[in-house]
Amino acid sequence: MKFGFSCFIFINLFIISTQSSYAQVSGSISAETDIWFRGRSISQGQPVISGSVSYDDINGIYGGTTVAFTLGEQNQGLLSFVGILGYAKNIDTNLSIDSGATITAYTRRYSGMANDTFTEFHTGISYKNATGRIRYSPNFQELNAQTIYLEIDNFHRIGSGFNLLAHAGLLQQVGGSGSLGERRSRYDLSLGIAKDIGLWNVNANIYYGGDRGGTYFSGPWRVRDAIIIGVSRSF
Repeated sequence: MKFGFSCFIFINLFIISTQSSYAQVSGSISAETDIWFRGRSISQGQPVISGSVSYDDINGIYGGTTVAFTLGEQNQGLLSFVGILGYAKNIDTNLSIDSGATITAYTRRYSGMANDTFTEFHTGISYKNATGRIRYSPNFQELNAQTIYLEIDNFHRIGSGFNLLAHAGLLQQVGGSGSLGERRSRYDLSLGIAKDIGLWNVNANIYYGGDRGGTYFSGPWRVRDAIIIGVSRSF
């Protein structure tokens, strides 16, 4: 986690030092009944509160950090840190491209019960409300596995301030001597609905992890589907 917190400090210093009249800094705080990543709970099924700060520059540079804490009866405290730096460019009013890197660091409170830090590099394209990305990790979740993750996200306004959210992802091991579990690939899906109420956002999502691999996580939280309810506030 020392590496993760060093990156946390670096990214926040970057955000502060690059602020100008042409940049936007924003943040949010959220609470969720669980937190999932790639089709699995990473908080041992416990509720989570998290805080984020993000930066967007008129020249296309963006960055952000998110820190999450578990709120359950057991293992309360720091869960994870995520930091991102990237560059985005608008091609026209409907089309944009971006690339960047994400650093994720977990404490032993996460479902893998180990201190894990890993990096992913991504490139993607957005058209209207849809975004597709490809991500590469040289050592995914410190499993000594090189992976590629393909994902598609979309949201659709359905009236009265509601948004329909959809996600599909496929994780594929492409190298390394380690293993993702019983299979070299797995997929995840989610479908949700969200509504903005002033600066607040209320959402509910159904998550599904399609891989039956039995060695990814162990414990009573290792389920293949879940309904997660969350609320967040922007500032």
